[in-house]
Amino acid sequence: MSLKLDVFGQQPLLRIYTQLVFCYADPKHTDPNLVVSRLAKGISKLRNIVPWIGGTIFDENGVVRLTEDGNGNILTVKDLRKHAYYPNFAELRREDFPFKWLNEKHICPRMTIPGTQNEVNKNAECPFLIQLTVINGGILLSFLGEHALMDMGGQFGLMEALSKLCKGEKLTDYDQSRIKLNNACVPIYDDGYILPQEDKIIRRKINETVNDCACEWKYLRFSRNSLLQLKQACSKELKDGFVSTDDCLSALIWRSILKARLKRQAEKQVVYFYRAIDTRRYLGYHSNQMGVFVNMALTRSSIGDVLSTRLGAIAALLRTKVDRDSVVTNSKIIATKIHRAKDKNNISVTQDLDSSLDIQISSWSKFKCFDLDFGIGLGKPIAVRRPEFIPLEGLIYFMPKTLNGSIIAGLCLRKDDYDEIMLDDDFMKYCNVIC
Repeated sequence: MSLKLDVFGQQPLLRIYTQLVFCYADPKHTDPNLVVSRLAKGISKLRNIVPWIGGTIFDENGVVRLTEDGNGNILTVKDLRKHAYYPNFAELRREDFPFKWLNEKHICPRMTIPGTQNEVNKNAECPFLIQLTVINGGILLSFLGEHALMDMGGQFGLMEALSKLCKGEKLTDYDQSRIKLNNACVPIYDDGYILPQEDKIIRRKINETVNDCACEWKYLRFSRNSLLQLKQACSKELKDGFVSTDDCLSALIWRSILKARLKRQAEKQVVYFYRAIDTRRYLGYHSNQMGVFVNMALTRSSIGDVLSTRLGAIAALLRTKVDRDSVVTNSKIIATKIHRAKDKNNISVTQDLDSSLDIQISSWSKFKCFDLDFGIGLGKPIAVRRPEFIPLEGLIYFMPKTLNGSIIAGLCLRKDDYDEIMLDDDFMKYCNVIC
């Protein structure tokens, strides 16, 4: 028996893994076998409730489907304590858990994009995977969710349920309802409905100077006080209306990146800002309901217009793109296009993306990952990060907000852009670079 994935899950570009690693200090050097036993018991209980976590994802006549069996090895264990190249937990903590020590090759059982980084086992697609990596003085617990099956909202719901089960707690009916699969998440229009015509916008690169295109991942830390100051600064520039911390942080980062890119791009250049939006609350679903509910809110502008606009006004502009009616209508249109398309490679929520010009931001700041301890006896995680994977220019993640209110932003940009950003005092006064 197999289940057809929801319409958003039929996008070929979503056949990737979303990774998140929880970093736990273990100063008493707990026996890893005890941790493995606790996790294994929790996984077994979770599998009894949602058997599909032990299934496989496959294609059948162009349709993406999921079985409830085929993956008996959800948990992988790796011991790096005797590997001289890998630092101990104290060193990781001292350096604030940078990307360079959290590469997916070392701490994840599968690569983000199957087949990259010389991955061999690239064809078996499992819905949910975990790797326990033991290092000196700590434990790294990595969770991978198949993106065609779940976005971070669904993945967090699954991790939260597993944490409860590992601690011996029972899941409530509400808990169980959130992690059950729903193969009709985003509604579509009837077959007879005529979709609105799209505005055909042809973008040309204006006088672009091409230098070194090599990109790299870096983390930036925005403290609670810095975020408060940023939001206050943006709010003072507005006569009325609401802007969130995420609006303000997104505006700050976008403006600084575009300022850095002026070295190779013209002010008249049209650029796009893609922002991942969780549509659950707009569509009447529980928070963290299992499934793929993320769509992209698009903001178009020229570089010059962004740089000449006050930061608060940029944040307010981004806020206008996430009103309920626009999000619901756009999501239904995209879902209908995917449903009707014979070749689904031609449909994407980032259809016109040019990574050399545009920015994509996914914010996970609202997910309370620091409350999850999985019953392994090590308390709450010291850090939660997205492991490093192959560079994808213009891609940005906001990590789950820390217990002290900081947000760690992971950016992938050209080295030349970083050089310019580090000289931007209006930006750097809000953050510290994690190297």
